[in-house]
Amino acid sequence: VFRPMQDAMGRLARSQGELDAYAEIVGAGKESGHSWAVIFVAASLSGGTGSGLFLDVIKIATAMAQKALPGTEVFVVPLIAAPSAFRKLATPDQMRMLNLNFARGMLDLSELVDHSNSSDVSREAWFRQQYPGTDKVEYDITQGGAAAPLATSFLFSRPAAYEDAKDLWRSM
Repeated sequence: VFRPMQDAMGRLARSQGELDAYAEIVGAGKESGHSWAVIFVAASLSGGTGSGLFLDVIKIATAMAQKALPGTEVFVVPLIAAPSAFRKLATPDQMRMLNLNFARGMLDLSELVDHSNSSDVSREAWFRQQYPGTDKVEYDITQGGAAAPLATSFLFSRPAAYEDAKDLWRSM
C-alpha cells in the first residue's frame, strides 16, 4: 500500500508548480488564498479486505499528502459502496453479513469524520497508527489548513436505473 501511494504523492509534489499555475488560471491558486488537493478513496464496506483497509488508506493518504504538499489544504472524500449495490448478487444470508460489516465500517468512518470536524485534539492519539516498516502515521486535524481533511463521505447503492447492468456496460 505504501510504495504506490508514496510514488503517487511524489509525482503530485513534483507537479506542484504546474498545478499551482493551473489553479491561478482558474482563480483557485495560492494567490487567491486557496491551495488545496482532493483525494478520492473508493471502497466497499460490504466485506473483504477493502472494508478493513479503507480507514488506513484514508489516514495514510491524508498524512502523505500533508507531508508532500506543504501549505496545501488536503481533503479526502470517501466514496463508499453500500451492500445494496450487491443485493442482486448475494443470498439473503450473505446480505445479512454484508449489512453487519457495513454497519461496523460506517461507525468507524463516522468516528473519523467526527474527529476530523472537531477542534478537540485530546483524542488525536486514538487516530495515530504505527505500520510495520514505517514512521508513525499522524492523522492531524490541525495540519494543512483550517478545513477538516475529512468533512464527509458519499454512499452509493445500485441505482434503480442500472438494475440491468447491460445499459451501464454499453455506456462505458
